[in-house]
Order: sequence, then C-alpha cells, then structure tokens
Amino acid sequence: MDLSSPMDAVVPSLEGQILRVLAATSRPMTASTIVRLVHRGSAPGVRVALRRLAGVGTIINDRIGKQYQYQANREHAAWPAIQAVVDFANGFPAQLDAKISQTVRDGLAGWPEATGNNADVTCAVFGSLARGTADAESDIDLVLVVPDATPPDMAEALSERLTARVGAFTGNQVNVLLLTAGQRDDLIKRGDALVDSWRRDARTVHGPELLNTPEEN
Repeated sequence: MDLSSPMDAVVPSLEGQILRVLAATSRPMTASTIVRLVHRGSAPGVRVALRRLAGVGTIINDRIGKQYQYQANREHAAWPAIQAVVDFANGFPAQLDAKISQTVRDGLAGWPEATGNNADVTCAVFGSLARGTADAESDIDLVLVVPDATPPDMAEALSERLTARVGAFTGNQVNVLLLTAGQRDDLIKRGDALVDSWRRDARTVHGPELLNTPEEN
C-alpha cells in the first residue's frame, strides 16, 4: 500500500484524496485549493473528480461569483462509510506503529528470562517510512536490537515474525535489520553511515530509544 496515502488502499482514485481533504474541514474550498492539498493528480483531473463527487451528492458545490466552492455533504447516506475510511487513513501511522510494537510483544511472550532483559528489545522504523516519503513501492525498514545474550534462533524467529505480520498488515515488503546491542554499539562507535541515518529519521516504536546508549549521551 502507499504508506504516505493509505486512503488509496480503499479508494484508489482522486475521489478518495478529495474526500479526505474535504472531511478535514467544514469550510468550503475552491478547486484550486483542493488541487494544492491532494497528494497527486493534475488540476483538470481533480476538477473532473469533483464533478463526479458532486454528481453523486457526497460533496456540495456552490457557485460564488465566477468560482465553484466545494464542501463535504455530511448528510449523505454514504457519509458514515466515507468518514470511517477517512478515520482509517488519518489513524494509519499510529496503527502501524502499534502493530509493530504488538508484534514484538507477542514474540517476546515466550522468551525465557535467561535470554536477558526482554524489556531491552528495541524496534525502530527508519528509511522512507520514517522520513514520510514512502509510496506504494516502498519497503518498510525496521531495525531490531536484542540483548547480547539472546540465542540467535530466538532472535531470528522474532525477526521473521515481524517480516510476516507487518507485511501482511500493509502488503509491503518488510526488511528487518537484526542486531545485538553490542553490534549496534559498535556501529555507533565506528560512526557508521547507517547510524547517521538513524539520527536523522529513525522512530523507535518499541523498547528503549534506538540510540539511547552511553556513546550517544
């Protein structure tokens, strides 16, 4: 799915983008304003989509002088369904973070205490998703940091769980960079370029902050 425009997973057309824009306000908007706010599409394409939506009644168009202004028709029979989709799209970033965190927690549920402090497992998002530049072709890049004492097979199982479950949640390819805490710390000490990208963009969604280490403090 387009991670920057989750509305497209349900309404893969300009109409979906327009409805999301108009649902965010009770004020009428001109077509030119709507063109600036939608994620994609040309001005002529947006105007055609506006006419289609006005034709089925889900938006209201009023002529003010030489311009038409448009606003959501919240009295329309279909509006509750439209609002539900808009709410999904608006809440998707938080839902994705919660899904990643819950997947880690589920995977840790069976870990014995001998593996170390399970609370020290960190999972963070980085790359295009963290930067807000992801699209329908983007992968989801995660870094998973486990305690040094974690058996490799258990760490791999947790990584595979993330790949499978988060991939099923979005339909996107998921890439998990699996590191022990010691390996992460070595990257920081060496000033690896990957660490620079984490500093710029990474968003921790489970456990201690990815770069909350003595070397970073």
